Amino acid sequence: FNWQGFVIAYALGVVLTFVTVVFSAWRAANLNIVRAIRDLPEPQALQGADRSVRGLAKAAVGALWMIGWIVLATVWAVVGFQLFLVGLATYGAGLLGLAVLGSWFTFGARRATQPFRTPLGWWRRSIFVAWWIAFTLAGLMAPITWGLLRTRDWAARYRNAAGWAVLMLLFGLLLIYSSGWQSSEAIPGFGSAMQGQLFAYTGGVTLALLAVAMLAVYFGAGARLAFTAAGLALVWFWLLPLPFSLFTEIGPRFGPVDGLFRILGLPRPMVLSGDIEMFFVSGISITASATLVVIFNAELLLGVLHVFGRVLGGIAPAVRTAIAYPLAAKVRTGLTLAMFSLVVFSLVVMATLNFNFTQLFLGDDATAGFDVAVDGNSSNRIPDLRAALRETGYDVDANIGGVGTMVTAFPRMRTGEAGEDGEFFRYRIQGLDDEFLALAKMPLAHRAKGYESDAAVFEALRTDPTVAIVDASRFLTDDPFANAADDGRFELPVRATELSGEAWDPIPITLHTDDGELTLRVIGVLEPQVTGILFQLFAVFTKQSTVVDAFAGGELETFFINTADDGSKAASVQLARDVESALLSRGVQAESIKEQIDDVAAQSRAFQLLFESFMGLGLIVGIAALGVIAFRTVVERRQQIGVLRAIGYTRRLIGLSFFMESSFIALTGIAMGLV
Repeated sequence: FNWQGFVIAYALGVVLTFVTVVFSAWRAANLNIVRAIRDLPEPQALQGADRSVRGLAKAAVGALWMIGWIVLATVWAVVGFQLFLVGLATYGAGLLGLAVLGSWFTFGARRATQPFRTPLGWWRRSIFVAWWIAFTLAGLMAPITWGLLRTRDWAARYRNAAGWAVLMLLFGLLLIYSSGWQSSEAIPGFGSAMQGQLFAYTGGVTLALLAVAMLAVYFGAGARLAFTAAGLALVWFWLLPLPFSLFTEIGPRFGPVDGLFRILGLPRPMVLSGDIEMFFVSGISITASATLVVIFNAELLLGVLHVFGRVLGGIAPAVRTAIAYPLAAKVRTGLTLAMFSLVVFSLVVMATLNFNFTQLFLGDDATAGFDVAVDGNSSNRIPDLRAALRETGYDVDANIGGVGTMVTAFPRMRTGEAGEDGEFFRYRIQGLDDEFLALAKMPLAHRAKGYESDAAVFEALRTDPTVAIVDASRFLTDDPFANAADDGRFELPVRATELSGEAWDPIPITLHTDDGELTLRVIGVLEPQVTGILFQLFAVFTKQSTVVDAFAGGELETFFINTADDGSKAASVQLARDVESALLSRGVQAESIKEQIDDVAAQSRAFQLLFESFMGLGLIVGIAALGVIAFRTVVERRQQIGVLRAIGYTRRLIGLSFFMESSFIALTGIAMGLV
């Protein structure tokens, strides 16, 4: 259970809610009195009166003024929080200091808006001069505050949505260039390719396309055409690398931009890498683009209704009203659609990922081709499991189809040839006998040069005592928690991407033995799903004789058994019980691998349902909120209801119209999220 992710998601939700409330309060406080009283529509924010380049530049500067004020407020918020923490540790002294600083800054800021020649007492003038000096030395806060306050009226006069669009465009282009064409880190395994940040690159493209649409509307283009084109372009950018993927390989770069630049012979972006943060930026971007396309083209549904009017019969007027009213307030309806889309989108993605991970790591490959795992006892070892069972009178031939043996040791090892310098780390090594290699079904994710198939690798393990394979957890990683145990861990000197890019030479590793050092060469890496359940397979694997000879016979044996029948779960459970019962006196523990997989899968499904229930609760609350809004609108829209009744709407049609209005928003949002 990822508590950190849950807390971050919850905190993000609280912050977004707070920002929404603050923005709504600001909008309410700045309503035009005449427009509010006469119920006139708000002016179009994107259609500027001054469409010149000069006016656009002034609007951008006005937007920069707002950013400067936000930065100043953020600095004070950080200072206040730090003083609050100090106040908790100093019995309120920090809070007292915060009050003094805040009062002093407020006094100076109020004086900064007035001419200096305004009559002041000598002590007030001294305080103001001290304010200027102190807050200038503290971080240029005094001149910045003075400049912002003196230009407030000018910035408010020229600031508009186009100014924000200019800043969005410049910031988006900066992100695209810095993350797509500027880097100082080369990627091993990809030749001269450089590594860029996928999060910044895709975020920059999204901001730039939306800004272009806003500027197009500002200069007179139709809002439907501009935002529909931007939304479709974003959908194409995020989801469809066509048509370039039909005749050129997109490769490890991203999407149609790379394909277009390759065709035109322009410098292509770098190899882009991303992580879990891409779920956030992709979800927000795809939802925003889909909402724009739907909200600006939903009027087309009214045209469709004219075609199917006869089919709808008497309810056609109610359907038209149910669609037309939400579209009259595009911002409000768009935000509601986006909320439903995000919830359903998150539900679908979470369910799909959880199901696929369960199938991948708890599927058939997780058994490694065996039915029962038997852990021996290091103080009472069993070299031959069949012989030990026969001694107890157990019918081995009738119940056991095969027994693979692993001899285990825990030496210290490092990468590199023998005699080289390097730090040794303790890790498990498993010696596999011929029967284990014949029965095992352990697919490999990577094979060294000269080994064309998994069968060739396992044949080399059977015949060559100097080769080895390793589990996939040993790749080089930057995760600080991976190296926290035992002051470090044994790692291969490569990353997984480096082995995927091209053929690679066997990797030498050196083991510290009682007689000196032993060098093995890694020729394969197991698929991660093989070790999803069987922790015994987190190890370096080599020929059994190598471990026996180098480590005095090893420390214990682990056995993997196949049942004599079809390998059903019931048969494996019974076999595990029989083996454990027969060898109880020797401290043997046996467990059905299929039962173990089913137990882990059940736990995984329980967590999946828990998370999906939380997400589904958000969807239910959203639909309930629509019901509350509909209940309020019955009172707030009494005049509209009266007009509808006057022109011939029946009570049934009006009730149906309100019902379909909420259904239109909810069902459209749910459909968008599913798609």
